[in-house]
Amino acid sequence: DDDDDEDDDDDDDMPQFTPGGKRKSAGTPTAAPASQPKKAKTAEKAEAATPRGGNDGVLAEYEKTLSKFLKANGPTKMAVIGSQVKRAPGLPKLKKFVSDRPETYQLDEVTGLLTLKN
Repeated sequence: DDDDDEDDDDDDDMPQFTPGGKRKSAGTPTAAPASQPKKAKTAEKAEAATPRGGNDGVLAEYEKTLSKFLKANGPTKMAVIGSQVKRAPGLPKLKKFVSDRPETYQLDEVTGLLTLKN
């Protein structure tokens, strides 16, 4: 009789369990495609985000906005500035930006406060 046969082939799509608690897959395993190194992708994204030429106007505008913020708020922590003064894509990060302009900005490495020099 067919009622006694519990090994029907209807369960072929269900994973099979082995005594060790591991599952066997129903299909044949396929190898994951080889991925490219992350550094290559990051470099491509940075290149795509960096505007070609004409970056001086964007830098000048960012410097003007940052200086205006510091005049209004006084010495401010870098984290606060980073969230309040938006940086255009392709511009250097805030720490690099201010370290390239020691005549304009002073960064206290201990407290993280950025001050506008007079």
